Amino acid sequence: MSVALAPDPAAQLAAANARIAELETRLLGIEEEQAMREQVLEEALRQAANIIDLSSALSVVSSNAEMLRAVTQFSFAGGYAHAALLYFDLDVEGQPSALEIVEIRSAPGATGSAPRVGTRFQLTEFPITDLIVNTPQSVLLIGEVDSDPQLDDGARVILRHLGIASAIVIPLYAGGRFIGLVFVAFEQPHFWTDEEIALLQTVPNLVIPVADNVRLVASLEDNVNELNAALVFKDQFLAIMSHELRTPLNAILGYSSIAATTASAADDTFLTPEKLRHMMNRIVANSDRLLKLINSILDLSRINAGRLEIVNAPYELHQIARAWRDDFARRVKEKNLEFKFSLDETLPKHVIGDVERLTQIINNLLENAVKFTEAGEIDLKVGRAGDHLTIQVRDTGIGISPTWHHLIFEEFRRVEMDSVRRTSGAGLGLSIVQRLCKLMGGSVGVESELGKGSTFTITLPIVEAASEPEPAPPAEPTP
Repeated sequence: MSVALAPDPAAQLAAANARIAELETRLLGIEEEQAMREQVLEEALRQAANIIDLSSALSVVSSNAEMLRAVTQFSFAGGYAHAALLYFDLDVEGQPSALEIVEIRSAPGATGSAPRVGTRFQLTEFPITDLIVNTPQSVLLIGEVDSDPQLDDGARVILRHLGIASAIVIPLYAGGRFIGLVFVAFEQPHFWTDEEIALLQTVPNLVIPVADNVRLVASLEDNVNELNAALVFKDQFLAIMSHELRTPLNAILGYSSIAATTASAADDTFLTPEKLRHMMNRIVANSDRLLKLINSILDLSRINAGRLEIVNAPYELHQIARAWRDDFARRVKEKNLEFKFSLDETLPKHVIGDVERLTQIINNLLENAVKFTEAGEIDLKVGRAGDHLTIQVRDTGIGISPTWHHLIFEEFRRVEMDSVRRTSGAGLGLSIVQRLCKLMGGSVGVESELGKGSTFTITLPIVEAASEPEPAPPAEPTP
């Protein structure tokens, strides 16, 4: 018969303590796991809140500045120094050729100077773009410029020169095409957590459609502005043309009516030969004015449409220059002005060019000089500057304020001064002069001050021709 032994209290206590320790360890593990889950959940909620905030901010964006502000505010929490939005310029084949900063934003307290809006970089000056194009990741993270293995020495030199120690590059695509990027610069090395990286990887999906919409809105605004400018141009054109056409037409009709009425009357003593000659001269003069206006409009239309051709052929430069002198000497004399002329005899006599269009340019400039000069002189100088022909038309007229120099070559632009508004003209002459000069490979410049006269200088390349034109081949005998 066996005798049951009483349990050992010490052993029982030890076993209980071991069990309690095991349970406490398991409970601690559960608590730690729960804390980690809560931390992950909180991080996920923060990321979701950031994404929601960013999406909400981007949903009302209508400009590049608003878009960049939204991205930096919700994605980097102010830890950046400078952020820039850059778009590509495309070459003739549609390939990226350069980057231009269209918007830039600096954080409060950021040191160093950021490039200005409008700054352009050639792709060779901004090699980070190669990394974006050639790597599959949607966001490029550069933790430390000095040690990041993604960078080559050239990229490091450029980034250090710009004061950048760390950077984020967010590529932007539209229609599957790389159109630009958001570049975020840090002045200190920055290493991102997995959670930050996860948030950053969502940014392109949110920003790209917004950037596309902003570009579309900007394009539509440009179209609207162009349309409004076209409407203003149309109204301006109609207002000027109605006046410029009506004035000579009224003169032509008036003199013609007087001549016809008087000639049919029984008493023709009023219509003396001298009066008839005067009326006919006025009719011819106004007809010429009307024809010139119509030709100017047609020329401008052909130039704008790219249909005006420059016809180059040999001509005698010295002879043509003296013809300009003879023609305008008479007109200047009629206004009691002094006319001066000089010709550089070292210029080649036989050159190649469009003499008709060159004469049109000189006529426009000399006519303006006569029109706006009440006293003094007009000077025509035909010379050279190296291998270029230079033609200067100088007057002692009313002059032009420097603030108007960049405007006078615009279509239908007339200087807004009382003394000028009293003169006739559609404001086409100088516009045609400038465009013809460009078509002929040259340029036109102006030097003028109000009340001190004006000097217009034409510069054109000299193309020398043979001194004696080649004779035409003999006609073949008729069979």
